[in-house]
Amino acid sequence: MESGINGTTAASADGRLLAGGTYVSQITLWSGRTQRRLAVLTANSTGVSRNGPAGLISAMAFSRDGRVLAAADEDGGIRLWDTESHLQLGPTLSTQGDRILSLAFGRDGDTLYAAGPRVPLHTYPIAPRRVAEEVCRRVQGQPSTAQWRALMPDLPYRNPC
Repeated sequence: MESGINGTTAASADGRLLAGGTYVSQITLWSGRTQRRLAVLTANSTGVSRNGPAGLISAMAFSRDGRVLAAADEDGGIRLWDTESHLQLGPTLSTQGDRILSLAFGRDGDTLYAAGPRVPLHTYPIAPRRVAEEVCRRVQGQPSTAQWRALMPDLPYRNPC
């Protein structure tokens, strides 16, 4: 991953995909083999940063298999994209406004790690099974409708426990 005033770039482990952009609302996905532009990934309206939806990118990383791209903005928001459908996966993850300087996926592909200057390390479960386990742990059992709305505002209620 390279970062700077002119943008941030990332490459998948197998070199099949490249991503580049200056603003998290417009990341260009390229084929690493043909150098052809595949898509422009545009952030959805959930989780708008303090500076609006077009925050400057501070870090990007691909999952080991290249199926997910994570991009962080300078306000601490992290967005995940499906590299095949080119759609944002879920709402923006928050780090309480701390700038993210580094992103990495765990070996299992179920976890995303993020680090910034004031918070040494954030760990996010990202696989559906891990997210459900985390919701159940946080509410100590079955979530109420109000707890579900607080934890998963963009998803219809269902009991994951």
